[in-house]
Order: sequence, then C-alpha cells, then structure tokens
Amino acid sequence: KIDPRSFEEGVDRVATIVDGLLRFARAGAQPDPGVVSSVAPVVQAVAAELEPVAHAAGVTLSLPALPPCAIYGHAGVLTSVVENLLRNAVKYMGERPVRQVELRVVPRAGLVRIEVEDTGPGIPPALYATIFDPHVRGRTDGKPGIGLGLATVKRIVEAHHGRVGVSSRLDEGTTFWCELPRADYEDDSREKRASAHAGK
Repeated sequence: KIDPRSFEEGVDRVATIVDGLLRFARAGAQPDPGVVSSVAPVVQAVAAELEPVAHAAGVTLSLPALPPCAIYGHAGVLTSVVENLLRNAVKYMGERPVRQVELRVVPRAGLVRIEVEDTGPGIPPALYATIFDPHVRGRTDGKPGIGLGLATVKRIVEAHHGRVGVSSRLDEGTTFWCELPRADYEDDSREKRASAHAGK
C-alpha cells in the first residue's frame, strides 16, 4: 500500500527537480542571477527520499549535522546534483562487507563543499580522468544505467562556476565531491560574491 503522504512528497520532489532543470536549460545552462537556495533543506529531503533505497540495498546512510549555508542556484538543480551523487554511491556498493555512505556539507570561505563518501569497491585509477564524462561507467555488476549521472553533476556544477572531483582507493571506498559558490558568506563583500557567481 502506498502512503499518500510519501507519494505526494515524492511528486513534489520530482516537480522541484524538473522545474530547476527547466530553468537551468532556459537560462542557457547558466544559473538565474540572484537566485539563492539554502543547502540543508535540499540535502535533508534527498537523504530522506533515498533512505528506503539505501535500506533495501543493505546500506547505512548517515547525515551529520548540517551547518546553515546557501548557494547560488535553484533548489531543483541542487537536488539533482545531490541525488545523483548519493544514488550513485548506493547503487554501486557491490558486495562489500561494510556498506556505508555518508553525505556531508562543509561550508568554507566563499564556497560550499558537498561530499559523498562510500565504502564501496573503489574506482580504478585508469578511470579518474574520464569518470565524469558521458557514458563512462566503472564496474557495474549488472546494474542498469547509461552513465549520465556524473556527467550531469559535472555540467551543472561547472555551469554554476563550481568544481567537481573524486578521490578513491580500491577495496576501501570513494569520495565524490563538488564545490559551489557560497551565497551567504558574510566575511566577503557583495562585490566579491557577485564576481564569484559570475565566474570572474
């Protein structure tokens, strides 16, 4: 039996993603000027949505305390980034004996860093340079997919004047991260924040 409340929340989340991505596309793959989104509510919503998926896969999903911070861009776009990274970590856990994924938000001077760390099988060094390219997939263990999740993350983050990256060790785990310009950095001037948002 489907919980009507859960169903409605899922529909709302999908609508938020679609709206954000449509706005992103209409803006020529650039964030709308002046749009700011709080990070914590987005991250909490994605983690709650994917908790049943992680549980079904035998993966423990942890979310440390989220500090207040905001980024430039629509909540739907940020949702897409976080969901792609988190779903990817759960999906490709493989047969690892320790099955944990941690989602972290780390505010820094002028930027917000989002990290997804897993205890999965790791990524072969030969894939480091291309892992964010379209249609590139590592070990899949028969999991369906077309290899566009990470490419989507990279395109969105870089269009928002941010960066993506990965660190990994075979048989130990992987951490995917992205950094986005921070919109609520009080120690910076409005002019500097505007310049960072414009990619100058």
